[in-house]
Amino acid sequence: MTNSSWKIESPWKLAGLILFLFSVILMAAQWPNLPYFLDSYYHLSVIEGFRQAGGPTLHAFWESAPQGRPHLYPPLFHLLFLPGLIAGIHPITLAKLWSWALFPALLAGLLLVVSRIRGWKPAVLAAVAVSIPYSFFLSCVNNPPATLALVFFLGTALALHRQKAVPAGIFLGLAFWSHAGLPWLFLLGLVLFTVVEPAYRKTTVGAIALGLLLAAPWLLQIGLHRQLIALQPRGQDRMLELPLVWLALGLAGAIVAWKERGISRLWPALWIAFIPMVFFYPYRFWTGQGIFPALMLAGFALERLRAKTTRLIFLGLLAALVIFSPSVTFKNGRPAISWAESTPLVLSGIRTDSHAAIATSLYHPRYIEELTRTIEAHTRPNELIYCNLNYMGGMLSSLTGRACTNQMLREMADRPLNALIRPARLVIWLKTREGKADPVMEQAAVTFHLRPLAETEMAYIYYNANARGAREPARAVMPWWLASGIVAAGIVLAAALTVRRS
Repeated sequence: MTNSSWKIESPWKLAGLILFLFSVILMAAQWPNLPYFLDSYYHLSVIEGFRQAGGPTLHAFWESAPQGRPHLYPPLFHLLFLPGLIAGIHPITLAKLWSWALFPALLAGLLLVVSRIRGWKPAVLAAVAVSIPYSFFLSCVNNPPATLALVFFLGTALALHRQKAVPAGIFLGLAFWSHAGLPWLFLLGLVLFTVVEPAYRKTTVGAIALGLLLAAPWLLQIGLHRQLIALQPRGQDRMLELPLVWLALGLAGAIVAWKERGISRLWPALWIAFIPMVFFYPYRFWTGQGIFPALMLAGFALERLRAKTTRLIFLGLLAALVIFSPSVTFKNGRPAISWAESTPLVLSGIRTDSHAAIATSLYHPRYIEELTRTIEAHTRPNELIYCNLNYMGGMLSSLTGRACTNQMLREMADRPLNALIRPARLVIWLKTREGKADPVMEQAAVTFHLRPLAETEMAYIYYNANARGAREPARAVMPWWLASGIVAAGIVLAAALTVRRS
């Protein structure tokens, strides 16, 4: 039997298929709660902006209105889902769709890639390691372009294993067009890999060169506006979680990978390359995308453990990892042991969710539809809105088509309140947790001569009679169908070149 055969003869291949289907079913059960947390609303607003422009644009006119800002977020993810919005799929349904699909897609990519490099047993064990830490799962769902970039890097790894520089470079280029930060760490990992594994040096250097060449147009856009980049504080960085068992297994797996040589050394190199995340995004290093190499390496350790124990003992240890899965959590600097931080247990309802804040949706049909009806009834399509919660502003913008004066991308500095409220026809101010008015809002209403318009269960809405701002859609760089077609063609080409026999 060849690795490329899909005839299920190996119990490990069957286990991989079951694991994938299990992830699909568990995510489907989460459909009413999706999309989680905040980031999806930013991406929805970008897709809506592209829809209004007729394709990808270099100026974000849908936020920071009326001036807008240079658009600095890579557009590939948005171009993948733009056809769905144009076809009439509701924006929230679209966000639910990618929230449901991306984690199973990561597992599928991992199973396919590792099975072709090492076989189905290590592939399944690596997938198990990736599937269990709940914090990593939440990062995959909450940061969809980053998850997509990880999928593309798996493609790079397989192409390098097969000594194919062209598809490896295409996958790396696709990653650069998907996410602004991770691909630079991929690049650093690949450079380290060329140092420790000379046999892959020529292929890897070729892949790096092609990847950077393909990414060059967007890197130029970022470079031209680099002075606008200003990382903002993130509340999540005060809520770190260290999955100690998986980090320990990752270290053990790194030793195994180092001794094996070959493509196995790519994962320790990538883990080392991810260390700079500690200084910029500590939450993502310890809890999110930063532990992906460690989890891949944990699969190596589990594979070695399986070889040294009986099947019964190994299954018992694996069950203990699933059930207990301890982590050290830091909330506002205070450490505590957290048990059963296990994705299967949480999603199946056995374990109470300890991450309720980032595992719930900001969207509630009754409350949000009340707001969108009010916005549509009291504004023209080209008039602006402002909401005191940036991501709520993005959601309302994507649902109503109104540009917002808010600025959602946390890699760019916020503007003063004066610049946010004065151009906005409607000001939506969310109530406090106690359901009361915010003193800042009350002062702003006096300062900017805002007239109370409506009160919903969720917010106060003010009318700004003096607003003069208006949405001004930017011109698309190319038609949406061409841009989305190029993205799809690039993915298909990279996959086809990778699996084709030399």
